[in-house]
Amino acid sequence: MALKGVAQKTDSIFHVNGNILLGEIKKMDYGRITFKMDGMGTILVDVEKVATIKSSKYFEFTSIHGRSFYGSIDSTNVVGVIHINSGYDSSNFHLDQIVEIFPIKSTLFLRTSGKIGLGFNYTKGSNVGRFNIDWNVKYRNKGTLLELSATNIQTFSPNDTINTSSKYDFTFTIEKKMKGIWAWTSNIGGSQNTELGLDLRLKGTIGILGDLVHTNKQRLYAVAGLAPNLEIASDDSRETVNLEGVLSVSYQFYHYTFPEMNITSKLDLYPSFNIPDRYRVDYNLDANIEVLNNFYVGGTFYYSFDSKPASQAAANKDFGFTTTVGYSFH
Repeated sequence: MALKGVAQKTDSIFHVNGNILLGEIKKMDYGRITFKMDGMGTILVDVEKVATIKSSKYFEFTSIHGRSFYGSIDSTNVVGVIHINSGYDSSNFHLDQIVEIFPIKSTLFLRTSGKIGLGFNYTKGSNVGRFNIDWNVKYRNKGTLLELSATNIQTFSPNDTINTSSKYDFTFTIEKKMKGIWAWTSNIGGSQNTELGLDLRLKGTIGILGDLVHTNKQRLYAVAGLAPNLEIASDDSRETVNLEGVLSVSYQFYHYTFPEMNITSKLDLYPSFNIPDRYRVDYNLDANIEVLNNFYVGGTFYYSFDSKPASQAAANKDFGFTTTVGYSFH
């Protein structure tokens, strides 16, 4: 099939089954193309089902090696391969080599993704209840990622038969791509964990991020840097200024053919530079499965350890599991 001989005024997606979809490419990320068609509205097309693409519009591309480049898209006769023309250079790329495609004039909404989830459980026998909420919003544009995220877990007892506990974390993160797989990252935020004797931790981080693996199905990256913070203890409101290092490893797996699934595993290690023999560990495992039109059910396991908690009488570890029903948008 001579795909190059087909000329269209609109964007064209050539499906592996021979069909040609006409419409407008909104974006490609997480292994799916968001494609708007007249009469059918916006659909999602799995990259694995695409033979090639044609569009005269100007796009921003990000490769699996972290390279960013720009150009229009022409079709080829090779399944899974597109031809990118930047005006002064042109090359063929397999779609598996590209993790993101955005039109240069794409809107704020198209570059934004996120989720919000809620969970609640209570048993009369234990007279213990728990409420949890988590949300996340990301915005990507020309090598920059802005992210707002928060989690909150509250344990309560209607008759005050047990001590209640509170755990929350709020973070604003900026990532700016450098050359290749590298980026600098910085964040500020606050957290609380009464189980570990922490009433408030005001924190900041600055470091270097390395994208070790980044494909249409998975991402593995690591961060190394510094994390200064101010801690306020729960028992006596004592304030402590800390200078910590941070070593972080994160793995994400996303599967967007039925059943749609997203799994994230993140391990953070914080060795202290000014408090002898102190180190902290945070681990989170989050898994979501879509059940209906961007609505998902999921679960999160968390584990926190502090060798020298802010309050001397507090426990030095906390862990738990929460279930969530939520909504995501891409």
